[in-house]
Amino acid sequence: MNANRLRASMFIGAAYDLLVGATIVLALEPLSKLLPIPFPAEPFYARMQGVLLIGLGVFYAFAAHDLERNLRNVAGAIVIRLLGGAYLHASVVFADVAPFFHVFAAVDVLFGLVHLVLLRTERRARFWPLLLRGEA
Repeated sequence: MNANRLRASMFIGAAYDLLVGATIVLALEPLSKLLPIPFPAEPFYARMQGVLLIGLGVFYAFAAHDLERNLRNVAGAIVIRLLGGAYLHASVVFADVAPFFHVFAAVDVLFGLVHLVLLRTERRARFWPLLLRGEA
C-alpha cells in the first residue's frame, strides 16, 4: 500500500532533516572541513538554519504519524521540499554558492517527488479527495 510507503518516506525525510540540522548546530566547523563548503563568516545564521531544519524534521515526523489527519502538512512538506531544492539549485547557478549544495538540492527534490508520487497514487484510495474537499 502506498500510504505505508508515503509514511516511510516522510519518516526517512524527517530523520534526514533532524540529522543534518543537528550536525549543523552541533558540529558546524568539522562539517565545513569534511564537505567542500566554506565555513560561514557568521556561524550564527548557519546554526539557525540547522535549528530550522530540526523543526522541519519534527513537522515531517508529525505529518507522517497520522497521514490522514495531517494531510495538508504532507502537501506542505512536498511544496517545501520542492521549493527548497529549487532555491538551492538557483543559488548555486546564479549566486556563486558552493557547487556541493547541488547535492542538498537533489536530495530535497528527490524527497519532494517521491512524496508527491506516493500521495498522487494514493488519491484513488482516500487521501486526494479529502485534500481537494478540504476535509483533511
